[in-house]
Amino acid sequence: MLRDIVPIPIQTIIGRTMSEGCTQSEITTFDNCAMLWLWRYGMLLRRKGSMSWASIYGTAAHSTWEQMYATKGQRWSPAALKIPADVVMTVERQKQKEYWEGVLDVQMRKYAEYYKDDFTLWNIKDIEVDVDVVFEGLRLRGKIDLTFTEHDGRFWLLDFKTTSRLDLPTVLGWDFRFQFMFYLWLATLQLKDVKFAGYYINALKKPSIKVKQNEALPTYLGRLEGEMGAEPDKYYYRSRLLLTSTSLSYFESNVLRPKLERIKLLTNPNISDTVKESLCGNMNTDHCQRYGACEFLPLCEHGYDLESFQYEERRAKHEELEEE
Repeated sequence: MLRDIVPIPIQTIIGRTMSEGCTQSEITTFDNCAMLWLWRYGMLLRRKGSMSWASIYGTAAHSTWEQMYATKGQRWSPAALKIPADVVMTVERQKQKEYWEGVLDVQMRKYAEYYKDDFTLWNIKDIEVDVDVVFEGLRLRGKIDLTFTEHDGRFWLLDFKTTSRLDLPTVLGWDFRFQFMFYLWLATLQLKDVKFAGYYINALKKPSIKVKQNEALPTYLGRLEGEMGAEPDKYYYRSRLLLTSTSLSYFESNVLRPKLERIKLLTNPNISDTVKESLCGNMNTDHCQRYGACEFLPLCEHGYDLESFQYEERRAKHEELEEE
């Protein structure tokens, strides 16, 4: 049972984590692996010294886009890459940092050129909007990247995304993806006076070309800039989804509600701890290697008592929402 590997009573974990609210990434994590959700969002653990260049780059790209659209493309610079304080910067990691700094500079400059019309045709309303609502007793939170109106006055929500792949199999179903519809659904709850026409998905692909052997970084970055200019379809994807009169109600009833009902079972005092432990302790072992080895694999393999020395508690459940 769960109590064999987790040292904190399930009721204590649930009470603490639910008070901080649930985000789309948290709900999706619960879908993918309940045990992963428990380690990350229930016990707030992170593996000491762990880092992800994909996550660090994505965060910096979002911060850069925020500057870019806030100034209508006039005053912005690539955001700094935020490396966790406990990460040891080896020579190899320093090289990787310089690589991603250079890539960010090139990709953001080329993006600003490619989508320069955004800054004159869009009337930007809000950037990085914090959404915090209570729905049927559950606190739900998120951060909306951008809202704007076009020349016809219609109101849109936009979500920025960095991705490693940008092909037909990758983007199929993005207009049905939980992340995007959840943000739009949340926004309609908080911004009751706004009627959204729909949302834009705005994706930027990370480099498809690699650094050649003995190639200097400036030379590589020049090649990257040239390819982005010559073959922009390899790097940019923008999709616009118009809402119908039933889009949000269908999403709420058929996609969102089953997820929320499962979470509500965790907070129901009439549900036994055994059931709650079964919901939280379900290990989806097919997910362990999906994006490389899961950072919590040692905990699931050997238990908290043996492996907890590798982990520490994060300062906040949703650090991405707490940062300014």
